[in-house]
Amino acid sequence: MKLKRMTAALLLLAMLLSCLPLGVLAADAEPVEAEGTVDTVPAENTAAGVTTEEPVEEAAIPTQAVNANNYFYFSAETANKLLIAPTRIAFTDGQTIRQALYASKYSFTTNGSNQFITAIEGVNGNYTYGSTPDGVSIDSAANTVTHFRFSEASNSTPSSGLQTLMQVMADYLTEDADVRNAAADEYQTAVNGYLGVASETAQRYADAITAKIEAYQNAQNTKYSVTFSGFSGSDYTVSAVNDYGKRFEDTGHTGTLQLPAGGYTFYVRQDNRMVSGKITVSGAMTVNASLPTGDWFKENSLQISSGYDADFDANCYKYTLQNHTATVQVPDSFTGRLYPYFELSSSGTGAKVKAVYTDVSGAAREKDIPAESNATSIDNALSRGAAGNTVILRASKAGSDNYTQSVDLTLQLDRMPTLGSLRVTNAASTAQAATESFSSTKTEYTYKILDSEQVLKIYPTATVSGSSITVNGNALDTDGSATVTISGNTTVTITVSSGNYTTTYTLAIQPGQGKKVTFKTASDVTLTVVNKNGEELAYTKTIGASGTVNYLYTLVPGDDYSYVATQGTYYHARKSFTLGNSGVIEVSVKQEDWLEVLDLGDATEQTARGNLKMNAAFDKQTHEYTLDMLDATNALCVWVKTQKGTCRAIYSCQSAARDSSIIHEETLTSNKVTGSSLLEALLSGSAYGNTVTFRVTNTDASDGVTYYVDYILHIERILSLKNVTISLQNSPVTINRKSSTTTGFSGKELEYTIRVPAAASLLNFTFQGHMDAPRYGDDTTGYEIALNGTPLTSLENVPLKLNGTEQEETIRITVTNQFAPEAKTEYTITVQKAATTAVRFQLHPADAQVYLYETVSHNRVWPNDDGTFPLSEGFTYDCSFTKAGYIGQNGNMELTTENGQKRLTFGTDTYTNLSAVSVTLQKAAVNSSIFELDAEWANFRGTDSNNGITNAKTPISAADGMLYWASPLGKGWDNGAVSSPILVDDCLVVYAGNHIYRVNKATGAIEASGDMAGTSSFAINGPTYANGILLVGLSNGRIQAFNAKTLESLWLYTDPMGGQPNCPITILGDYAYTGFWNGEALGGSFVCVSLTDEDPTSTTEAKYATWRHEQDGGFYWAGAYACNDFIMVGTDDGDALRSYLYLFDPLTGKVLDFKSGFDGDIRSTICYDDVTKAYYFTSKGGTFYRVKIEKKDGACTITDCDGLKLDNGSDDPALPPMSTSTPVVYNSRAYIGVSGTGQFTQYSGHNITVIDLENWKIAYSVPTQGYPQTSGLLTTAYEQENGYVYVYFFDNYTPGTLRVLRDKPGQTAVDYRTKESFSGKSYYTPYAVFTPYDKQAQYAICSPIVDSDGTIYFKNDSGYLMAFGRSVEKIEVTTMPQKTQYAAGETFDKTGMVVTATLSDGSTRDVTDMVSASSEPLTEGTTEITLQFGRDQTMYRNTEANNSKMNAGSSIAPITTTLQIRVGDTTDTGTLADDITWSFRPAVNTLSIGGKIPEGHKVLIACYDDSGKMTKLEVRTVSGSVTLPGSAKIRVFYIDGNSKPLCAAATVLG
Repeated sequence: MKLKRMTAALLLLAMLLSCLPLGVLAADAEPVEAEGTVDTVPAENTAAGVTTEEPVEEAAIPTQAVNANNYFYFSAETANKLLIAPTRIAFTDGQTIRQALYASKYSFTTNGSNQFITAIEGVNGNYTYGSTPDGVSIDSAANTVTHFRFSEASNSTPSSGLQTLMQVMADYLTEDADVRNAAADEYQTAVNGYLGVASETAQRYADAITAKIEAYQNAQNTKYSVTFSGFSGSDYTVSAVNDYGKRFEDTGHTGTLQLPAGGYTFYVRQDNRMVSGKITVSGAMTVNASLPTGDWFKENSLQISSGYDADFDANCYKYTLQNHTATVQVPDSFTGRLYPYFELSSSGTGAKVKAVYTDVSGAAREKDIPAESNATSIDNALSRGAAGNTVILRASKAGSDNYTQSVDLTLQLDRMPTLGSLRVTNAASTAQAATESFSSTKTEYTYKILDSEQVLKIYPTATVSGSSITVNGNALDTDGSATVTISGNTTVTITVSSGNYTTTYTLAIQPGQGKKVTFKTASDVTLTVVNKNGEELAYTKTIGASGTVNYLYTLVPGDDYSYVATQGTYYHARKSFTLGNSGVIEVSVKQEDWLEVLDLGDATEQTARGNLKMNAAFDKQTHEYTLDMLDATNALCVWVKTQKGTCRAIYSCQSAARDSSIIHEETLTSNKVTGSSLLEALLSGSAYGNTVTFRVTNTDASDGVTYYVDYILHIERILSLKNVTISLQNSPVTINRKSSTTTGFSGKELEYTIRVPAAASLLNFTFQGHMDAPRYGDDTTGYEIALNGTPLTSLENVPLKLNGTEQEETIRITVTNQFAPEAKTEYTITVQKAATTAVRFQLHPADAQVYLYETVSHNRVWPNDDGTFPLSEGFTYDCSFTKAGYIGQNGNMELTTENGQKRLTFGTDTYTNLSAVSVTLQKAAVNSSIFELDAEWANFRGTDSNNGITNAKTPISAADGMLYWASPLGKGWDNGAVSSPILVDDCLVVYAGNHIYRVNKATGAIEASGDMAGTSSFAINGPTYANGILLVGLSNGRIQAFNAKTLESLWLYTDPMGGQPNCPITILGDYAYTGFWNGEALGGSFVCVSLTDEDPTSTTEAKYATWRHEQDGGFYWAGAYACNDFIMVGTDDGDALRSYLYLFDPLTGKVLDFKSGFDGDIRSTICYDDVTKAYYFTSKGGTFYRVKIEKKDGACTITDCDGLKLDNGSDDPALPPMSTSTPVVYNSRAYIGVSGTGQFTQYSGHNITVIDLENWKIAYSVPTQGYPQTSGLLTTAYEQENGYVYVYFFDNYTPGTLRVLRDKPGQTAVDYRTKESFSGKSYYTPYAVFTPYDKQAQYAICSPIVDSDGTIYFKNDSGYLMAFGRSVEKIEVTTMPQKTQYAAGETFDKTGMVVTATLSDGSTRDVTDMVSASSEPLTEGTTEITLQFGRDQTMYRNTEANNSKMNAGSSIAPITTTLQIRVGDTTDTGTLADDITWSFRPAVNTLSIGGKIPEGHKVLIACYDDSGKMTKLEVRTVSGSVTLPGSAKIRVFYIDGNSKPLCAAATVLG
């Protein structure tokens, strides 16, 4: 019984012992990180690039000079055009690459703050750049690269082959012209194949050019003597030009040339005589040729004129003739055509004469000029200005030896400086009249002035700026005048000089005593007196008796004058007179209508009379008319009949050869049967109209007064096109005139129809305009053509997209003209559509989706109301059948007719029953390796509403926060950058370069990586997680899916339009949605794809789109909001400057509704707020928008749309307060980042704006250093404590400060701020809670994310991924590791250990993963090890100065704790009661009990695991040793027979 009682007591004791809590040896604890964790991750080597939203790196990457040539090789291209073929770009010492490019002859357009190249040579593009060596910034020193290239590829770094090709092609351009010509074909082949060329192909192109150049140059080394018999001596020049343009000269006048083998044209010249011909050299040879004899030109017959035919003689220019060269003095005011006249002698009979010259555009010209003609022009040899030219008149004919003999007469066209205008005024600034009209080519003038004038001011202006002018030898005053004192008859000499020529103008000033003359008229008569030159003279006006009007003039006796009196606008009286003795002249006007008939026609024949209709039928009492006349013709003929007098037509000259200042006055024969042509009243192909005055004049013989009446015709031109042709797939399209059955275009007809297949997607237009006959003095005809509102820069093969449906379309062609801004003609072409064939698909499963589009235009084919699809023959369609969970099908589809039977082919299948085309999708096999994972932050904004709100306690002061770690996972800001992170499976997931990573969120260490199919352009967005899958947008329009756990690739989608993947990926159910961007002027896709891994055996199977929407301008940073009813997303505004907000059906992509009219690109994600039931976004035009959706009868429509203009302190529309920030909405307040006036100019108006949604106004805004370009993170964690929410934003400006805005409803100003200074000015910004420092400081385009512990994760352009969390005050071990006993040489194992941190706010958190011990081997006898939080990590914080300023980069002292361990074969000892001892050897887990244990007493040895559970109980009644199992803790108890402890228990381990 005693034994039973003892056993029972022991069991009870064991039970009690097993229930005792396991105590811990308390010590100050420090978090430790995973063993082996370091703060360095190798960065991938990636190419450099440029984007329109990212800043260029501030510091050059390489600083090592690699190029001493003072030039680097350069090329630029878009995806489909070589803009700048490889060339050398010169640079000077100290220049950057950017500066060298800007200093070159090429044009580069930058965006905003002169940072990003958005257009090259005027062509907009989505440009990236690359270099050799790789990775050099555009703002690096120019001598740090040998090659630099722009392209639209994701990686522009030239391959080795392309480097060689760039060098060879650029060096080719520096070769002599003959060398270039020899290798021209090979060079052109390289140009044609340059875009997207592979390295090996590029090398082949380079080798071909090099080989051709070397072969040609080597052939030049062997030369043969070619003797031209009889032509030695200095009187002769002998030369030859080979087939490639290289010239060889006989410089020694030996008559012999040394020529390599090949073909040549030789030239032998003596004076102005020459013989030439073709020879082939293969060895030494003699050429026998003869020069022409005799004077072929009658040189004294030469005349040069600016007019032709009847105007020739009056417009001839002076010249001097010497040595067969006529030096012609052409006024610098001349522009247009020159007309030579010459005669040939008898020895020149049979010769053909050409004018050989270089025109004003630099083009070489040769034009046949017939002898003894003054009507053939030398075109474009001169333009208005000081530049002269040389024209050779070359007479040529074949000699008796069949070689060509030539004789030259050279025209040296020198420019004579002229005055463009001349004005003379008296002291009262009244213009004085010369007796002659001013002309730049007339040099002598007489001015008769009153003898009371003592001073005149002369205002001469040169025709060409830069010419010097003197008046009487004195320079002009600053106002461009000269003052001349008059004393009797005075001569004024004006000289205008330029180059070697001076033109002198002489003014004869003749003062005379004035006499007052009064002209008496009726009260409704206006009167002017003019001098001989038509200058109106000053007068005073008084009212005489009986309502008459007196005009009082002071005139010079003996001078010639005329008066013109006008009554009723159109009735006039004119008389010329020389002032005599009479002091009073009475003037009256006859109001009589003398023109009885005025008819117009387009030809002189009687049948054409009246076919040009004025705006009203002619009535002799109506004096003003308008004629609308097509611009294609100048045929204007007139018929008149007068009651009395003579009718003349008066109009200004409209001509390509004569100045419009010339006034035509043509006498018209009354009552003539045929019409009279007004030859230069109009110019064919010109938009200039004219005004023709028909003046009927009759002179009264009794008083010598000429009375006349005017009829005025205003001619306005109807703009037109010469021709329009249309083609479809290279076949002409018939153009039908609506007004008749006639086909083809006519400039007179405005309305047309064409008929094309309904699926036709693209038409090509060629336009012929009136472009070839500018009016004299103009450089262009001024016509501008627009197609559907888009101005055309090219008129040939202009593409126009059609909608690809049966719906009719209207095409509008608009013609305008810069010289006639009010004129406009619009042609309309109605595009009628041929019928289609209805195709019905029988789908299995029935709810599979059909996506069908025509492959050329990418126009989507939508089903008819009955579910059939309208298809047309002659087109190829791309068709996809998809459904989530099934294997999609895709292929080309064509409709054809064979033997009267319509057939549909899809891939390799053919269908004839088009009403039941069966398509069955197979169920996709389940990928068992994919399973759902927990995700704290699965997508861009962390929530399906895209509203970045958390309740985690984040650091809200600099002292309460610290950088935990910074891991350099990426490189720079382009395609090697590290992405923004997401949080999945308690890991961060990011990508950089070609790799995707799972990153330990506690340490920043890489835990796993996977390979991507390419880079992601600029790594702007993070991955997106859903259903066990990670999605990453890749460059060139791709989406790649990965197993979220293993990072193995699952599938790859490639969009046919390509583009940058700058939009977040949105998930709805089993489908993903995102958009792509190709550039401001190009289109991009918004795409829906299923998440299904359709082939688990393949890692990169092609994924087919469930649907796509193609949009001009594409999608950039535009994240979608997705719900079961719709997908909402915004677009860029593209070339049309018209952005859209779309509602798409989630499964079909049908546009449910849309809205446009926004003021810029929509580059924010759509945020939904459930409280206000509204959707929010921002625009680059500077507006915050709110829309609401109404669902009625199952249809969703956009109802309310409100815009609130943002503010950056500027009212300049060119500097809008743009925003790409996705709003954070909470408590009826919205928070966004707003750009300043300079996107990358610090403190230029950048701000964080708080919007009061209830009152729809800006509550307040707070300035920031840089543009808060991304989106905010709002925490509600402190709202219950103090009523505030805290919103975090990054500055996109180095150093990339993280700011926190503290706000609550009703607040109207910032109350939590930091003082910052720039350029002597202080700014109070939102509180700078953290500032990246040193290597981590850079621009930041990242929206922060957060975990449940309140740690904020982010990246910036430094390439670092970072973690910023609440400050750790201390750490302690709260659970011991499984192992505390070590042999020497082992390393510390923290398995089982738990380390708890106490944070600055007193709260605690598990930081075990962030704590580590030294990785060094443990040494014998070590009893304590130090644990450190963030060992080897980069840790710092901001510190706040007393003046509210913030200091960055304050380092954090090591945070540590210690843990007791044992290392080596040691023995621990102790004593119990009754001299009972114990000793423990941890190395072998042996416990020994010493001494004599009294009878009835017992020693109990209890072993425990790390949870406190007893694993073994050993009972000893005698001394001895026992080996125990590995344990977390061992205790020894000494009890008596009643199980009463005899002493305190001894802990021998743990």
